[in-house]
Amino acid sequence: MHHVAGEALGNEEQALAEAEPINGEEEREEGEIVPPATPVDKQAQSLQARREAAQAAAAELKARRRALGNIQFIGHLYHKKMLTEKIMHECIKKLLANAEAPKQEELECLVKLMSTVGRQLDVNPKAEMYMNAYFEQISMFSRNVTMESRIRFTLQDLRCNSWVPRREVEGPKKIDQIHADARRDGANRVRAAAGGSSMRRNRGGDYRSAGLDAYGGPPQRGNWGGAASRAPAAKPAGGASTSAPAQPAPPAAKKLSREELENKVRGTLEEYFSTRDKAELSESIKELLGLSEATQIFEQIPLVAISKMRGVDWSLITEVMMHLCGGDQPTLPKQAVQEGTCSLLNTMGVEDVMGDAPKAADWVGGVLGALVSAGVLPLKEVATAILEAAVEEEGQDGQLVDSGSAWKLVGAVLQAVAQNSDQAHMSHHWKDTDLQLDLFFPAFERGDIGKGEAMSKKYGLQGLTAQPDIQAIATIAKTDTEAVRGSG
Repeated sequence: MHHVAGEALGNEEQALAEAEPINGEEEREEGEIVPPATPVDKQAQSLQARREAAQAAAAELKARRRALGNIQFIGHLYHKKMLTEKIMHECIKKLLANAEAPKQEELECLVKLMSTVGRQLDVNPKAEMYMNAYFEQISMFSRNVTMESRIRFTLQDLRCNSWVPRREVEGPKKIDQIHADARRDGANRVRAAAGGSSMRRNRGGDYRSAGLDAYGGPPQRGNWGGAASRAPAAKPAGGASTSAPAQPAPPAAKKLSREELENKVRGTLEEYFSTRDKAELSESIKELLGLSEATQIFEQIPLVAISKMRGVDWSLITEVMMHLCGGDQPTLPKQAVQEGTCSLLNTMGVEDVMGDAPKAADWVGGVLGALVSAGVLPLKEVATAILEAAVEEEGQDGQLVDSGSAWKLVGAVLQAVAQNSDQAHMSHHWKDTDLQLDLFFPAFERGDIGKGEAMSKKYGLQGLTAQPDIQAIATIAKTDTEAVRGSG
């Protein structure tokens, strides 16, 4: 009985299965017309995929910053003696555990932790063996060419110069630091009102006659400015000529290190902000030209303003650069300005300057745009230098492009050009470059209509809508979409 019932149930299930539509298709009556499948908008799918990739990248960046903040917080807890040295060593060992294929986020956390607690750990004689072992492995990582250049260079700088960071890191200030800054600014204003610094009052006088240079040290440029050195030697009485023994040539001036040049440039800028004396500014830069290359001086002016002079008025930095690089007789030669621009953009890409100062792209772009407007720099060369900055392998995008900073830089450049002339003039210059704005976006954002519109709105680039760039791509995409919908 039960066997017969089970057999009947099985036959019923088999019949139902045979009656179900094959491949999920619905059963249709004979002669029924099947509607055509909705066409797939491949462009919309591609755009959605890129948008999702951009969102994933933004989420990853947010998580990375949170992780770095947590690591720094752990380091500060150790500084306050709320965590032991043993815990710090365990954290470092954990971050160094993946010796064969270290992850980038692990190395970034290692750099942040070492920068926070490394100096304090290194002074303990008992930890010397451990620290040396750590840095043997870190040295191996820094030579790994498959890693990102920014990470490798940061690893190399960790223990150098007695743990002093190459770039000054500024955080929130205590109230006594704010008062000290206010007192210093007040003293500068009083000094400027009294007639400026001793350098300005004694141009060619006191400090040079005393055998000192403008920074209180021995003269670095031989007999520059000395009247006695230019006077011809007196001939002996009676017209007899005697040859004086040859004087040994003065030793060549020692070139400044990067840190020394940064400090000199910062002092020169602060002096100018107090006095607004452009002639003295030129004299100070000319003295630096004997101690460093013009290209390096050009590069360091904006970099020092970004890293060591937070809150500076960037219209003053633009004013400084225009005075030094423009005019009939510029202090910095045109060739050095062009080479310095490439070097500046490379440094910004390699050292991830925008990671520490997110507005740096707008600041530097404004300065470069002013130089373009003045005819000091060609727009095409500036735009090309932005695209090619910090390229690790030929055929790949540079780090400014990949990080999403290139479009901000070129947007700020074009905005400054438009502000110094007009939209039509800016559009004409951009058309002559034969470049497309879409190239300055990361690969996963190219063709994204929303990004192009956001760029145009932020930097006022509506004058470029007639060009074959993002706006043209947006128009074509919109037309194709409407055509597809109409055919459907």
